[in-house]
Amino acid sequence: APVLLSLDHPVRFGPWVVTCRRTIMPDTLDPGTLALHANAVTGPLTLRPRRAGDTIALHGGTKKLSRLMIDEKIPAAWRDTLPVVCAGTTILAVLPLKTAAFCRGEVGCDSFLLSATRMED
Repeated sequence: APVLLSLDHPVRFGPWVVTCRRTIMPDTLDPGTLALHANAVTGPLTLRPRRAGDTIALHGGTKKLSRLMIDEKIPAAWRDTLPVVCAGTTILAVLPLKTAAFCRGEVGCDSFLLSATRMED
């Protein structure tokens, strides 16, 4: 079942701890932090695992999450645990890898900064 992502309160998602804060996007982001443009977020943000056939809209087209994780060299054992960030049924990001092209944050704009930290098994 999807997990509601709350502002300023870390959320446990399997082996990950996910944080979300709303702020003006800085010039640089810490490693593992993604920015969503606040105007592109419609409705509450939820976390869920990937599902068969999931795709994310990247610059140049869509990519299956299964292919994205292979291309990013994510260990097979981790692939079903990565947090997929959604608004409704729309995939906005896969933490800590990629943000969908249509909602990527811009420097100086109102943004949601998301980070995911994997806890030790």
